Amino acid sequence: MKTLTNDEYIAELNRRLQADPDYRDGTHFVAIPPEQQERARGGSTWVGPDDMLPVIVRIVKDTAGEFQIEHPFVAERG
Repeated sequence: MKTLTNDEYIAELNRRLQADPDYRDGTHFVAIPPEQQERARGGSTWVGPDDMLPVIVRIVKDTAGEFQIEHPFVAERG
């Protein structure tokens, strides 16, 4: 299993998201900002329309067995 930094993982998720047939403009994976790091200690989350959550979850699940990451991914926003 390949280990990725948080930045590498976010880049890979965004690559897969933009290649997905259900991709919608304005949707992308992001690092959790420092002011919210108590949620996931510097992990990643996403921004975009709420109806993209199923696509986001599918892409993250697809990568779960492929990569080991430094910090968690947080699908739930807010």
